[in-house]
Amino acid sequence: MIVSTRTTILIFTILSYGPAFWQIKYICADETINPHWTNTGCIECHTSEQGRTLRYAGDDVLLCTRCHDGTRASREPHPVEFAFSNGTVSSHSLNWPVREGCITCLTCHDAKPQMSENLLMKLVNPSFLRGDPQESRTDFCFTCHPQDLYQKKNPHQQTDQEGNMIETLCLLCHRTVPRPEQVTNST
Repeated sequence: MIVSTRTTILIFTILSYGPAFWQIKYICADETINPHWTNTGCIECHTSEQGRTLRYAGDDVLLCTRCHDGTRASREPHPVEFAFSNGTVSSHSLNWPVREGCITCLTCHDAKPQMSENLLMKLVNPSFLRGDPQESRTDFCFTCHPQDLYQKKNPHQQTDQEGNMIETLCLLCHRTVPRPEQVTNST
């Protein structure tokens, strides 16, 4: 029996990678199936329709970013796989999941609600964010991040409490800091 080179490579690849080989088609597939808000896309993240076993040994970052890479699906704007910074609320106080003290996709997103066809939940919380539904996405950010650190600057509040000019605010609109003594009236 003559075996082609392509068949030999395929057999070698299957034997080398074992069960991981069958996951390659999900990584490289041209067609992306959106598994969210349906109970028919289970195989996208699970190893079988009936099983509870997740692909990639349950690594939610790998599961999510294989599609949410900015090409096939939108990229998540919040970075993952880093520890909480000073000034943020730890997810432990919120009872949200982390992996080895680091933020993952499941720290903010609750996967369970979007595993079924739940139109009401989809309308109320389309990004399946944890916690109570928020007025806006930035309100959700303030669950962990201190709101006072992320307030927009008012360029019209030009002096501090002592009456000194806040020069950095001028530079929001002007190329250089204007000097009141150099201003001339053209009236």
